[in-house]
Amino acid sequence: MKDVKKSRKVTFIFLAISCLSLIAAFIVGISDNLPGLLLCYIASSAFILAIVHGWRKVWKYLVLLGGSVVGFGLGVLLHNFCYGLSKLTADIFVLHYLFEVLHVAFFLITVLVCPAGVLVGAAGSIITAIMKFKRNKVKKAVDVVLLPNEAMTDKAIEANAKLVAKFGSEIVLNKKDCLPHISLAMGCADEKDIDSVGEFLRTIAEKHSLGELTVKGIRTTVNSRGESVLLFEVEKTEELQQLHQEVMRELGPYLSYDVRSDMIYGDEDVSETALLWIANYRERASFDKFFPHITIGYGKPDNLSFSMKFTASKLALCHLGNHCTCRKILLSFDIKKG
Repeated sequence: MKDVKKSRKVTFIFLAISCLSLIAAFIVGISDNLPGLLLCYIASSAFILAIVHGWRKVWKYLVLLGGSVVGFGLGVLLHNFCYGLSKLTADIFVLHYLFEVLHVAFFLITVLVCPAGVLVGAAGSIITAIMKFKRNKVKKAVDVVLLPNEAMTDKAIEANAKLVAKFGSEIVLNKKDCLPHISLAMGCADEKDIDSVGEFLRTIAEKHSLGELTVKGIRTTVNSRGESVLLFEVEKTEELQQLHQEVMRELGPYLSYDVRSDMIYGDEDVSETALLWIANYRERASFDKFFPHITIGYGKPDNLSFSMKFTASKLALCHLGNHCTCRKILLSFDIKKG
């Protein structure tokens, strides 16, 4: 919520700068007047920034850059075209003034808006790329997970496919880059601490034996957006609870909860529900509130009756994706066999 309020404040600041610059430009004059023209460019740049300042993806700024370049060329052509038509329709009142308005509008877009779009697009893409590179070197949103055996993985993917077909789920499980999993801990970890986290996980995996686990049913919950989320509810055994608690205790010094969208794997826009879940994981989903489950996707099931026994083969550290999916395995260790 703080980020949303901050974003709105920045938007209003840019809009205020745009309006004040435009007013100042008309006061000092813009006809053959360099200060007036500069104020117009500041006004148009600030207006564009009011719209795009929240973008965190390089490709969006590149689209703005490319669109502004193309728009400049089209603007020149359309300005000249409408200007010519205004002369040809001098005797037709309505058409004449319509083309007069259009050729002036295309002139202003070409001269003022498109150059500002090129500037903001170029600067935004470079700055965003640099910031993303630096941040990715510093922190990642991570998830310590149990990876189920092949049979349970296949069952989760099958159930997810039915949701995708019926509800158009934003989560599409697979065995490559969106893995079914049971979360044990979640947060943000410094890149430099990944190896240290791995040593702790290796030790934990070597001494814990979980035995057979059980999906005891299907549960649906509602997230902060009011969407139904389908889960395979896993029975919370004493061994599973102890494993969760040890992971949380040992990794506590390495995990923070100041998550940002640029810490999430991939380039898609990150849902607010995912960021809230990560930020509040320790307080709302750990220790006595630990609820082991496998997230299947968005939607409602046709049948709530389902149970299945399975084993967890690996303890892994994943780079979290949107919707708190397990997108990339950073480290993994075989779990001690009982």
